[in-house]
Amino acid sequence: MASMPSSMHPDGRWFTPREVARLQSFPDDHFFPPELSNRSIGRMIGNAVLPPWICKVQVTMAQTISHTFNSLLNRIISNPNAEAPKIHNALRIGILCDESFDPEHIIIPARTKSDLKITAIATPDPALTKHLAKTHSIPRTYDTYAQLIRSLHVDAVYVALPLPQRHAIILQCIRKEMPVLCEGPISVSGEEAQEIYSRAAEKELEEGGKGLLVLEDLWVLAHPATHRAREFVQKAGTPQRATIKWTATDGKDATSMIHQCLSLLRFLIGSEVADVTTSEVRRNAADGTMADAVTAELRFINGCIATLEVDTRVAPTSPVGFLGGLGLGKKEDAPTIEIDCEHQKVSYYNFTTPNIFNTVSLTPLPPITDHVYSGAPWPSYPTESAWTPHRFVLEGFCLGVKGRSSGASPWWVKREFSESGVDVLGLVFGRGGMVLGGGLGGSGGEATFSIE
Repeated sequence: MASMPSSMHPDGRWFTPREVARLQSFPDDHFFPPELSNRSIGRMIGNAVLPPWICKVQVTMAQTISHTFNSLLNRIISNPNAEAPKIHNALRIGILCDESFDPEHIIIPARTKSDLKITAIATPDPALTKHLAKTHSIPRTYDTYAQLIRSLHVDAVYVALPLPQRHAIILQCIRKEMPVLCEGPISVSGEEAQEIYSRAAEKELEEGGKGLLVLEDLWVLAHPATHRAREFVQKAGTPQRATIKWTATDGKDATSMIHQCLSLLRFLIGSEVADVTTSEVRRNAADGTMADAVTAELRFINGCIATLEVDTRVAPTSPVGFLGGLGLGKKEDAPTIEIDCEHQKVSYYNFTTPNIFNTVSLTPLPPITDHVYSGAPWPSYPTESAWTPHRFVLEGFCLGVKGRSSGASPWWVKREFSESGVDVLGLVFGRGGMVLGGGLGGSGGEATFSIE
């Protein structure tokens, strides 16, 4: 007997439009225009999305849009980044920086902490110092690094200077018993990093005891979703292949971005780099001491092979630039890392800014997607929107300076991790034919802006 066409009822007749609709989960009261033929109705039903599924999608979209709008409204009304009332013994931080300084790394998150305040700033240019102080309501300015480091109005120093200057400045802070939070990388070589940490650990303090806190600001490791991603990697088995991409449009020196990406790779893969097999570093056309981009392949001790791609001169692919920052543009607009492990694949989308569009996913079966956040699009939660990765780093630094942290916090960068990180960064640059730091900051401003 010939097989029956799939569109026919077991009784040997054609399915009615209503029966086909039921098979596709349409409710019995769904209306079909009477002027349409059965063939047209069947075609409509066959091309339709299942009603229960699209209903769930619509509800989810409506809830997300409503929650996002309410969170944004709450953010605008409550101004969560407004200055918090400061306690009388708040930690006083002085900033050493230049024209490339980004206030989002310390000034903005510091505003929301009641036990920390920015009290002083110094740059190579007195006019720039006064401008930054006025813009960010910083009460004291200094003409030299040494003046700020010796100031009685500063308890700790945030170093955001050109890379070649950091080693000497941090050693000067250590001599003056001044705790340091430094933008990563902390120096231009592992040897310099070892000297910094050794001097800090051996420092005899006037108030008694030994050891001074020096912390590298690897803020990408303070992103809470980063720790969720690491849990996923540990579940997925041994990492075998990884790709990390981060693009920007500002054309700035890519060294810090490269360092953050390398640190994230090492942290998630759970192994150190054995070798940099290939590296291509693109120099800045206007300043050959700076790097615009890098593409490199790394081999880890545990056998994982990783590809690194960083570029600061890429046009955004989303129609409106800010959409990428909110996670609403195309995926390539946001920093992304993918790790193929022994059993599953881990994908971590937007590893820089906490927002509701972060995703950490595990595929294939059983698939898991974790959004980690449920608050406003930027920076994070609706009631605690100041909790950016920089805020987490500041929290750990503040606790460490005040002796209330053992260094076990997830945002605490260990000495060994920091030292080896500088070596890996130097190897990436060296394989690409460029010296880390590139001789930046040689003589500019030395006569009037000396260390001593």
